Amino acid sequence: MPHPSTSFGEELRKRRLEAGLSLTDLSGLVPYSKAQLNKVERGIKAHSRDLARLCDAALGADGALIALGTVVPAQRGHPPRVPGLGQPVPAQLG
Repeated sequence: MPHPSTSFGEELRKRRLEAGLSLTDLSGLVPYSKAQLNKVERGIKAHSRDLARLCDAALGADGALIALGTVVPAQRGHPPRVPGLGQPVPAQLG
């Protein structure tokens, strides 16, 4: 089961606000409710890969949200990481 991601939620909120969209506006562009989006942005609810993909497209994020929404499992001796960033994933996400 995915864990909530504060960094994904923060980036989603930042990009939504930069686009001049309210939660209601964004919920009209993706098949998720305002309440669900709010919980994801606040890091209370985990996001799905599908949500990352849909929000990335709706906000013109050029893959940035998809990258944050995808975690590569750990390989033996190495922590999990986010593709393209080369950074280990915080323990709460791995």
